[in-house]
Order: sequence, then C-alpha cells, then structure tokens
Amino acid sequence: MYNFIIVDDEEIIRKGTLKKIQKLNYPLTCIGEASNGLEALGLLNKLKPDFIITDMDMPLMDGTQLLDNLIKNHPDLKVIVISGFENFSYAQKAIQAKALSYILKPFSRETIGTVLTQIMETLQEEKEKKNNTSNIAEWNVLSHFIIGNITINKLPIHLIKEFSNKQLRLATIYYEQAIQAKTLTDNYILLPHPQEDNMEFVILEEDEKLNFCDRLSSFSFTSNSFLCGISEKVDNPTQLFEAYKQTITAINTKQNSEIKNIFHYKRNEEKRIIHFEKINEIIFFIESGKSNVLKERLTAILTDMIKTNNLTLGEVKHIGIFLLEQTKGMLNNFYNTNTNHTLPDIYKTVYETIFSFEKLIEYFINFLSNIAESMSYEKIYASKDTIENVKSYISKYYYKDIKLDFLSDIFFLNSAYLSTLFKERTGQKYIDFLNSVRIEKAKELLNKSDRKIYQISKAVGYDNPKYFFRVFKKYTGVSPEQYKKRLQEEGSSASI
Repeated sequence: MYNFIIVDDEEIIRKGTLKKIQKLNYPLTCIGEASNGLEALGLLNKLKPDFIITDMDMPLMDGTQLLDNLIKNHPDLKVIVISGFENFSYAQKAIQAKALSYILKPFSRETIGTVLTQIMETLQEEKEKKNNTSNIAEWNVLSHFIIGNITINKLPIHLIKEFSNKQLRLATIYYEQAIQAKTLTDNYILLPHPQEDNMEFVILEEDEKLNFCDRLSSFSFTSNSFLCGISEKVDNPTQLFEAYKQTITAINTKQNSEIKNIFHYKRNEEKRIIHFEKINEIIFFIESGKSNVLKERLTAILTDMIKTNNLTLGEVKHIGIFLLEQTKGMLNNFYNTNTNHTLPDIYKTVYETIFSFEKLIEYFINFLSNIAESMSYEKIYASKDTIENVKSYISKYYYKDIKLDFLSDIFFLNSAYLSTLFKERTGQKYIDFLNSVRIEKAKELLNKSDRKIYQISKAVGYDNPKYFFRVFKKYTGVSPEQYKKRLQEEGSSASI
C-alpha cells in the first residue's frame, strides 16, 4: 500500500481526480489534501507520503515554488504534476524536480492509471534495492555526498576516518542500460549512484605497483556498452565531490569517433569553441510552433555537426544548453518576462547523467519540440499571406543578420521568387524595407536613449557604424548626430 497527498486549489478538481483514482482499485491511499503549496508542505512534513500529486497554478504558494522546495528539501520524493497550462516554465520546473509525469488537464482515468502504475513500479524497485543491499543507508549517504547532494558533516564519522590519509581515485561508470546492484568487496568500494539506475562509483586506493585501469579491469564489465571517467588522486574524503566532477568532465571528453571506454581527467585541457550557426532558423521553428519541421531540421543539423566536427559529449551538451537558453530568451521576449537565471538543474541532468550522443539528441529534440508544440497555440506567423509573415519577422528581428536566403529557407520559398513577390506586394525591395525598419528603430533610440552612435548602430543590426551613418543619411537626409541635435533643439524650444 502506498500513500499520497493531492494539492489543488479547486476542491472539485481534487475530488474528481480522487474519484478517478479510486475507480482504478490500486493499492493507494490519499492521506491528505491541500489547496496550495504551503498547506502541502505542512502535510508533507507531518504525514511523510510516498508521492505527491500537485497542480501548478495556485494561490499563496504555487506549484513552481512548491517544486523548488521539494528539489531542495525532498529530492527523492516522487512527484506527479497536473496542470491546465502548456507552459514552458511549468514544464521546465517539473523536469528540474524530476517529476515522473507532467499531465495536462483534462485527463482520462486511463492516463492517470498509466502514471500511477509507473510510480508504484518505481517505488517497489526502490524498496527492493534497499532490502537487498547491506548497510545501504550509510553507503547511500556517501553516494549523495559524492554527487554533491549533502555536505561532509552528514557522513558517518567512521566513513570519514576510513578514507582519511589514503591516496584514492574515484571512477564514475555509466552503462547504456540499467544495472543490477552489486555487493561491496574487499578489493574496492562499489557504490550505486543514488539517483541513476545505470551509473555507479568505484573507489580504489592508489597502488604504485599496479595501474588503476588494470585494477579496474578486474571489476568485471559485462559488455563494452559502458563509459568510465577516472579522477586525479585525492587524499581526503572532502575531495570526493571534486573527484566526482573530474570523472564527469573526463567522460564528457569522449568524441563521437572514439572506441575507447575509459577516460582520465586532464587539467587545463584546451577547449574548442563550437558555433551553432543555425540558431535563428531553429528559434523560428520553435516560435512559429512548427514542431515537426523542428524535429527534422534539428536532428539533421546536430547529427551532421557531431560527425563533421567529431564533437565530444561535452560539446554537444554545450550546444544543447545554448539552444535552451536562446529559446528561454525568445519566450521571455514573447511573454514580456525577465528570468535572468540559467537552467542549473537541467544543466546538471544533461551534463552528469546523459552520456550517449543519440540520447542527447533525443533529449534536446523532445524538450524543444514540446515548447514548439505549446507555441503553436500562439499562432505566430500564421497569416495566410507569406509576405505579411516575412514583414512580421523582420519587424521583430531587424537587429539580426537577416539574409534573403535565410527568409526563403524558413518560409519555404525560392529566393528569387520571394524577392520578386516582396517587391510586387510592398513596392520596396527587401533590403530597402529592412533598412527602413532599422532606421525607424534607430530614430527611436536616438530620441529616447543616451546610447552612443556606434551602440545604436549595433543595436539595430549594423556592425559597421560608417555604413549605418550612410544608410541613416540616405533615409533621413541628415546624419545621426544632426538628427539627435535637432531633437534636442526641438525639445529645448518646446520647454520655453
């Protein structure tokens, strides 16, 4: 029998959800109901449920704030998120909290049944693991310390003494498939990852007579489908977290073409700078809600970049996080929000737990296509008139390097045809329309800001201030300085 609490500010919704669950006849008991996050935290600390079902849009403390608290104080609690909104920030927070499912209202009894079956299976597997491993609590604490979930003062004193004054190395091992728990031996300390079923740690005392990799080879790997990162030597248990980060960095240096499985951490290793040149194209397909096109294009782009540049896992992750950050910026602009924080929990998930090129592509494709699917409801660039859509894009992104070839690609038109059609419909050449939009924006900045001329030039899409000067004078008859001076003189006259 498993217990849960349900959190939703609408009582009728709570009762309706409970009624669907009761009809499933699962071994589940609702031990508490809350109408907001604050009430939920009170019940959580008092009742200790196995999992929680929560809405996102609530008063006093909403689902986002509640999940923030769960991430910090109850990282192992299972969560099911139910929301009436296809909202990027809600979905993002659910991923950070490692929610087992994110369900959109309204949902069927079958849908909630599938999710509850999954959560019961997960709880049962965790229960069996705890029963099958001796001293699991202490070693689990050490595993949590290694990945940075707890501080050194949480470790049992005898474990600290055991690792003190010894030359140790840490190995982090990633398997493509989930693994069966193994027992500890006298030759090495083997620890399961506390949160990932396909990862584990090996702690070995340094032996000058025997290479670490040779010793590790005695630790029988069942197949070649694994990757292993090895840290530098450490001589204090407080350094195990740093050693863990070294092992993760080491694994992330694996290149697409490499066959080897074991990677040693190297200090001050030079990093390449990989540019993602198709960012404007990808952001357009997300913003316009073209999830199918996005999947096809982004899969092809990432696959080609990985093969052509022989990228490392770390470089692919850097590109993926860059895409997420740029998408977040687009969403902030569209919804007029301002979230300056990065995506630390998503970054940690990607950087520390995914070590397959295929799975990385799948992760980023799914994440971004879900956002694109949500954006499809906003119907941006949904006019039946392609030229109006083109003008709308230019008016929004005038400050970018917008080439006619780029516009023809994203709107699926021949470049020459688009140029001709644009002139016929607007009476202007494409480049003249772009310049007119930029100059109008420049005039606004000259009127409303104290930026330098070169800063305004850059802000409206001209990298060369001299070229900006010539274009501005062509469209206004005066230089930017003369235009600004005229505005100041008119302002002075008006105030007299």
